[in-house]
Amino acid sequence: MTSSGVDGRVAALAAQVGERAGRAAWPGEIAALDLACRAAGALRQKDFIAAGVHQQYVSLLARIGVLVRVSRGCYSVADAAGGAAWQALAVAAMRWPGSAACGPAAAAFHGLGPDDPDAVWIAIARGRGRPRGTIGGRQVAVREWLPSRMEAGVRPVQIGGVTVLVATPEYAVAELMEMSSRIGARRAYDAARAFVNAGGDRAALRGALDDLHGRRWRDFAISALVMD
Repeated sequence: MTSSGVDGRVAALAAQVGERAGRAAWPGEIAALDLACRAAGALRQKDFIAAGVHQQYVSLLARIGVLVRVSRGCYSVADAAGGAAWQALAVAAMRWPGSAACGPAAAAFHGLGPDDPDAVWIAIARGRGRPRGTIGGRQVAVREWLPSRMEAGVRPVQIGGVTVLVATPEYAVAELMEMSSRIGARRAYDAARAFVNAGGDRAALRGALDDLHGRRWRDFAISALVMD
């Protein structure tokens, strides 16, 4: 974003402060907004402090909804591209390098179904320490993948300037099938239908199903939908 674009965005956000707080934005708040608008992704509390912005201004902006806390001590502009759900994936990538968005999170990212409102789903290579914690009030849910799958089943994307690994559409659908007893068969069915309607590669989906389930993928009641 150009300097004039940043200035315009900061002015618009400062106007939101006026509308929501009933007063003009304080200089410290404007400094925090300027920093957040120029940042490539979410900022940590220490980033604001390093720039001379007191934490009280960040907290005030978060309280009135101009900034959003995507995890403990980590903030972004509330209207950032992708919203808080995608920012949560960026935070997970920063906290646990090498992890990948998977399951409902990956399906939602690819437009194949709704995200899980209660959890941020990530995959890690089997044998690594299991992440724990919350991001933006949502529990981090972890699935363990074989290292080979972490290479073949994900692709890098940019979210707010952060490189995030996300399961491919076919792996996202295959994983929802595997999770159908937990999330509901209908949700997996709808994701599979969305994949097919979007022109998804059925051969690639067959490969993902074989990788996740072996030949057991043929036992899934919804497999006929995507494999006919």
